Amino acid sequence: MDSEAQYQVEQEQAQLETYDGPIDPATEQAIQELTDAGSKAFVFQDYELAVEKFGLASEMLGQVYGEMSPKNADTLFLYGKALLEFAIQQSSVLGGVTEKKSEKELQAVVDAVTGGAPGSSSAPNSNRFVFEGDDDDEDEEEEEEEANAGEGNAAGVEGEEAPAQDDNDDFAVAWDVLDLARVLYHKIGTEEALLKLGDVHMALGDVSLESENFEQAVADFREALLVKESRLESDDRQLAEAHYKLALALEFSPTEADKASEHITKAIGVLKQRIERLNGLLGSGKGKARANDASESESQMAKELVELHEFVGEMEQKIQDLATNQANKPLEDQAQTALYSQMLNAQKAQIANDISSLIKPKTNKVVEVLASSSSSSSTTTTITTTIKETSTATEETTLKRKAEEVSEDTKSEEEADKKVKV
Repeated sequence: MDSEAQYQVEQEQAQLETYDGPIDPATEQAIQELTDAGSKAFVFQDYELAVEKFGLASEMLGQVYGEMSPKNADTLFLYGKALLEFAIQQSSVLGGVTEKKSEKELQAVVDAVTGGAPGSSSAPNSNRFVFEGDDDDEDEEEEEEEANAGEGNAAGVEGEEAPAQDDNDDFAVAWDVLDLARVLYHKIGTEEALLKLGDVHMALGDVSLESENFEQAVADFREALLVKESRLESDDRQLAEAHYKLALALEFSPTEADKASEHITKAIGVLKQRIERLNGLLGSGKGKARANDASESESQMAKELVELHEFVGEMEQKIQDLATNQANKPLEDQAQTALYSQMLNAQKAQIANDISSLIKPKTNKVVEVLASSSSSSSTTTTITTTIKETSTATEETTLKRKAEEVSEDTKSEEEADKKVKV
């Protein structure tokens, strides 16, 4: 993603090639028709067609005025926003978050676009923002359409998958185009251009948010907020949107997550100021306040009040969720640390086992020697016992024989004495 410094050489070269004079009426009409067609496609959320039309218009303007001509800024901004929405649509990250309008609302915007001033960027840029889950009545129809489209795509493009790198390329192209628009608005330098510059920074922040480049998103949303706060009224809903998106980026920032609640609180403050203002207009019935807002009908203001109260409720719930997450973060960190320690210990044990299997177990020989010695000792004891038993038996036999011999001798002597007497 290029910075302003990387465009300096291109600017110097392009300034020599820019043209600020009149152009052929047919060419001017063709550019206007492309811009109107792109704006209409954008409103109807046909972002692919919008990219095509705005791209052609930007190319024609570049050929006529030069790439770095300030006259290209508005069309490049529209082109960049269309590229962003098309990239989001393709990646299916925020497919259900975009604002949905009824046919009447869409046609009204289209009529306003086609009847507006050439190069106006007001059509795709809405001052209102929505949360996930808005317009629930149309969600079911959209889900059915997406399901049917998914079945058709599965049947027609079976086995084909777009690489993830393509999504990143889409966001990178959107970034480049928007960054070029940013340089041109800086170059113009008027109050109107600087206010549009805030919108460009919002779009750049959206690109970074979708690309999960949270630090860059924080920087762009802060820059957008700085521009808008110095030029808009304190109850303008654009300020609430800027604070809220900055909070979303801060929530995922590795260093500033604790600041997210602060900006949601500020967004709530802006919306509450707007609520007070609308209540004052509706309650007065007459007076200067109503005269300043003659374009706003009572029904429009009543509808906006309902939306604002819903947004405030959702933002307050968001603050509670952030507080809960912050409270649970130490426990999550401890759990992650314990899990890491457990995995590390298991890895060390595995390494120890692997090493021990390579070492020759000398202790087995000692055990064998001891076992052999024990067996030998046992055998010796058995032999000794057997010898003793044999010796004892021999002695007993000898004594018995001697006793028998003595007995026989005694009998012989007695018989001899008997013979002598006879």
